Amino acid sequence: MVTVAAIAAAIAADGAGNSQIVVARFPRLRLVFSIWARKPCHYNTAMIRDILGVAIYVDDFAEAYDFYAHTLGLERSSEAGNAADDGSSPNACFFRIADNPQAVYLEGGHTRHEQDADSNGLSFMLMVDSAHAAHARLTEAGVKFIHDAPQDLGGGNYWFRFYDPAGNILEIVSSEEG
Repeated sequence: MVTVAAIAAAIAADGAGNSQIVVARFPRLRLVFSIWARKPCHYNTAMIRDILGVAIYVDDFAEAYDFYAHTLGLERSSEAGNAADDGSSPNACFFRIADNPQAVYLEGGHTRHEQDADSNGLSFMLMVDSAHAAHARLTEAGVKFIHDAPQDLGGGNYWFRFYDPAGNILEIVSSEEG
């Protein structure tokens, strides 16, 4: 997960000046953070102050929309993009998470690239109340998992990874009592 602190650490560690620091890049998600430094940074200050959301580019919009809206239960906040020449609905939308109406941008019509659990790439974590309950719900929905059960991270924290219909890897994390 890319955090402001991780970006600041990458900038501070560069020290070369006038160089591009690519913090995270994943071909399917196309979530790229590039930071240009004019001079070496030797302090813990980042120009990035927040993350607006994540962009997910998929091959089959209808299938992915059904997964994100119905399987994961995300609320569509708005359509995005332009309608096709045939008058059909736009092939993109935004989903709301908490108070962020642009937390997830979903866009169809892209070439699918296969990814496995050992591939490098970018993923994003979704917070839930119970990783165990989320895992059970996703199991019932027939989701393909990387982990057969939530992994105990200690301190009451649990985590697991799974695939969306386009083959993107997503992660669930929770902090559970008892």
